[in-house]
This record gives sequence, C-alpha cells and structure tokens, in this order.
Amino acid sequence: MTRALKIGTSVLVLSVLVGSGLYLWGNSESMSEETTVQKSTYGAEYGSAEKDTFTVMTYNLGPSLEKTTDGSQTTSNGVLSADGDQTTELISEVKPDIIGLQNVGLRRTGPDTPPPLERIATRLGIPEAIQSPDKHRRFLPWGSDGLGQAILSRFPIRRYLGKSSEQSFWRAPLGTDSFVQIAALDVGGWPLIVMNVQLSKVDPQVRKKQVLTIMELYGRLSEQTFPILVIGTFNSLMPAASPSSSASTGAMGLLLKRTDLQPVLSSETAQLSGKPVATFPADRPTKKIDYILHNPEYVIPSSADVRCGDGPHRPSSHCAVTLSFLLPRPKDKLPEKRIPDDRLPSLDRLLEDTETE
Repeated sequence: MTRALKIGTSVLVLSVLVGSGLYLWGNSESMSEETTVQKSTYGAEYGSAEKDTFTVMTYNLGPSLEKTTDGSQTTSNGVLSADGDQTTELISEVKPDIIGLQNVGLRRTGPDTPPPLERIATRLGIPEAIQSPDKHRRFLPWGSDGLGQAILSRFPIRRYLGKSSEQSFWRAPLGTDSFVQIAALDVGGWPLIVMNVQLSKVDPQVRKKQVLTIMELYGRLSEQTFPILVIGTFNSLMPAASPSSSASTGAMGLLLKRTDLQPVLSSETAQLSGKPVATFPADRPTKKIDYILHNPEYVIPSSADVRCGDGPHRPSSHCAVTLSFLLPRPKDKLPEKRIPDDRLPSLDRLLEDTETE
C-alpha cells in the first residue's frame, strides 16, 4: 500500500509539474493584443458605387447543427452542408454590399477544400475580405478552433486593423479573443468605416471593458466626420425604458447612452412596424443580441430586416440583420474617385492609449 501510495503521489506531482510547465509556456508565447488581420482578394469585380442605396449585413454563423445526407449532424459555422450552402443562400437573398461575419470558418475543411470564408466569398462574388482568428495561440492544440471574424466588401478595403482582448490568467491558455475589426472602405471615392464586433459571451466584465474600448475607438473615428457602421454580435440586450433595469447598465446600454450611435432595429421599431427584432435563437428568436448601429448624421437608413432562414435546420443559431442606407456625399468636398490618403483615418495610430484588459 505504501509503495502504491508513493507511486500515486509521484505521478500526481509529475502531472502537476508538467501541466504547470505547459500552462506557463502557453502564457509566455501569447500574441499581442493587436489582432493578426489578413486581407484576401478573390478576383471578382468591384460593385458599383454610383447607386444611392447600399446594403450591409451582420451574421453570426454558429454554432448550428445541420443534418448531412447520411443522417449525421455537423456544426456549420459557415461550412457548406451536403445538401446545399444554406449560409450563402440566405446571404444572397439580400445581395449585401458589405457583410460582417462572426464565427466563420477560416481553416480548410479538407485537403482539396478551401476555407468556408473563401467559399462564401467566391460564391457570392465578393472581391475582398479581411479576416481575424478568434483565438491567438500558435502552438497549443486547443488554441484555435479555426473560427474568426471577417468583413467582406464589394468595394476596395483601403485600410484595416483588429483588436483582441486578453483573458484572465486562468483562461489565458484558451487564447486571446478577437473582438473588433475596423475597415475603411472606398465607396466611389468616399470613405465608409465598418466596425465588426463580437463581444464576450460568458464574462460581463470582459464584455464591459470591450465595449468601453469600442466606444473610445468610435469616438476617435467620429471626430474625423466619417460615416460609420458598428455591426456584429454584442451578446447584450437592448436597454429597457426603465433606467434602473440591468440591461440599461449593460454593454449595449453603455454604448447607446454614451455615444450618438443608433440601432436600426429596436423595440420601438417592432411596435410601430410589427417587424421582429430578436435575433437569437434562430428557430424561435426571443433575444436581440446582434445589431447594426450607425451614426445618424452621416448614414441615413432606408430599410432594415431580420432574416433567420427557413426549415428545421437553419444555417446558424443566430439571425442575420440587414440595413439598406444612404450615404450623403457632397460632390464639392471629395471630387476624386479614389479617396486621397490624407482623407483616410490613420488606423495604425488608432489603438494608441485605448483602454485594454
């Protein structure tokens, strides 16, 4: 018994030492808070910027279970199902000019199969996209699940960056979470800023810090008088009319209270129009956690909608939100067809002195 106890103790101590070593090694190799952002081009033609109305969509692609032809189930996350690409079909119904995706697959699903993001972009005829992985660990097997955020655009993406959020010490080996991408698009010589957001789902304190950073980034951009769209999954409910409600002090409550951003679909909109505004879960939506926000001085909404897909096996557990909008474009202020570099935001310095985790 004594010998067995000694062996068991030795194994336990060795396991603790090995586990601690791997943990510290993992933390020592963490990447910086600036997200690695990659730009991809797909060879499609750019969209026309001569029209008056443009359309943007935000869509969180997972998790969702789809049945394959053999009856098994697979998590979609933008992966094409065996019986058709429901994700692409839902997006193509809207024909958006700009798409913000969350939880989209960024890795190949087979040796001869391109990543889901590339398959979606090519099927939709999207010429450019930027992508950021959700997890930033290069060496541990659980450091990345191949998912991330992406902004797809029918217009040239002239500048872009991303920002991540460090986890607590104990959650650090799980990776560094990307939570916002910023892209400056060239819409016929006019700048349009798109912020693609995915806030923490499980930690309200992390979510609050993330939204404070987004508020600061938005404030710096709005000072430069750019039209701005803030889209994505906020995992935060729309604040209620009562200022004492918990939602009023949550991430979305803070964002709407301290900025001039306005949601294109709200509870008031639902009461007036009869249109649903909830986005989760897709089969029976009861919560609004996916949003399109805009600065009203420079973006004029014309219509908005929520699309959840049809059938028992929807492509995502989230519904997509869409907005058609106008961009006031005074011809005398920016006559060139290509945005002059000095009229674009200096994104490389945008992250300086912003609040971090």
